[in-house]
Amino acid sequence: MTRDEIRTRLEAVFTDVFDDGDVAFDESLARESVPTWDSLGHIRLMSGIEEAFGVHLSIDDMERMVSVRAILDRIAAGG
Repeated sequence: MTRDEIRTRLEAVFTDVFDDGDVAFDESLARESVPTWDSLGHIRLMSGIEEAFGVHLSIDDMERMVSVRAILDRIAAGG
């Protein structure tokens, strides 16, 4: 899967989890920029990512995945 394909699928996950049309989705988007990306929102996002990409994320992965760029990097790395 290319980075662009990952990005497209990830944007759909963000839309589903946060349902916020006011948030501009790009690689610089980070947790502190989205009011609903709180601890519960993060759990929902990580669960949505696992389901959408068929991956298992460790606790360490989840703690590091606090921006779109970090999430893209992790998914592109595979595993």
